[in-house]
Amino acid sequence: MAAAIASHAAVPAPPRTSWQRWRRRLLLAVAASAFALGAAEATLRLAAWFGHDDELVRWRQQSAAGAALAPGQPVRLGQMVRPAADPAIVYELLPQLDVEFQRHRVVTGARGCRGGDPPLPRPDGAFVVLGLGDSVLFGSGVATEATFLARLQQRLAAHLAPRPVVAVNTGVPGYNTAMEVATLRAKWLDLRPDIVVIDFVDNDFDLPNFLLLPPDPLRLDRCFLYDLAYRTLRQGRRPNGPLEPAPMQDRFRFVSDPDRVPAAYRTMVGPAGYRRALEQLVELARAHGFRVVVSCHTAIDPEARAIATALGLPIVTAEARQRAWLHEHGDPALRDSALVVAPDDLHPSAIGHDLLAEELFTFLVASSWLPAGK
Repeated sequence: MAAAIASHAAVPAPPRTSWQRWRRRLLLAVAASAFALGAAEATLRLAAWFGHDDELVRWRQQSAAGAALAPGQPVRLGQMVRPAADPAIVYELLPQLDVEFQRHRVVTGARGCRGGDPPLPRPDGAFVVLGLGDSVLFGSGVATEATFLARLQQRLAAHLAPRPVVAVNTGVPGYNTAMEVATLRAKWLDLRPDIVVIDFVDNDFDLPNFLLLPPDPLRLDRCFLYDLAYRTLRQGRRPNGPLEPAPMQDRFRFVSDPDRVPAAYRTMVGPAGYRRALEQLVELARAHGFRVVVSCHTAIDPEARAIATALGLPIVTAEARQRAWLHEHGDPALRDSALVVAPDDLHPSAIGHDLLAEELFTFLVASSWLPAGK
């Protein structure tokens, strides 16, 4: 019996095949890589969590950050913005920019608005029009001098001469109405505007293009390693600093349902957010003595119209002029016409901006809002 046991124990184990050896090495390599990636992801999450406040301070202190972009450099929106000091504004244009955005030159002054800084203090006897809005007011796809606010300024200057007319374009692509009103309150009341034009676009009910959220190390719907690689390999496609793209509800619109947005942004979205922002604007107008008109380069959303009307705000749209222009030019579809930047970019062209400027000018001349001219 002992001999049989000894004989059995002495039988050598079958040799490992080449495939078994390679499989073992592969599994070890995969496990090591997974561990390394997991450790790197955890390190980035913790670094973002503990360094968030320092990163905010760094970005907010870059008062001359635009100088880091070469003059004439083509940029994306994410490269032109930084976190705003006021959380209600979320993000703002960098000051001192001189870049190319959507094939046109964009210049900002020290206060970060397109076209440079208005004269401060306000010139004696000046008539001041301040525009609040997003990409349409800003003039995406057109030159600064072709925007409807610039065209309105030209008409008013001729009508009110020799009184100086100042027009301030505070538009930032991706803003909603809540951010626009917050911008006025935080930055521009010292200019003492006579008229505030607040431009409506359908996405004024939505989240802005970018959000500023504290990084959550337990958040599972975001990979910090991927974000790092994306920022490194495709610079400019993501926003600067701690900003991140807002969630989309479809291919073209950001989320507007208060129940689906981060808690910090629930009060600024949907019709209720729009109404709240306009109510605040009406209060500012009463306190600071300016008048407000709501503008829209095309047909305004019925719900937005009802809200503005209920608050006693006049609405000026270029819808009728737009229809007349299309009819005069053979009734093409809007996207196929010269009224838009391109078939895949429905921002108004220089012609579309001019139609709205003419409509606003006609309204102001017919109102009692203008001072006596020449």
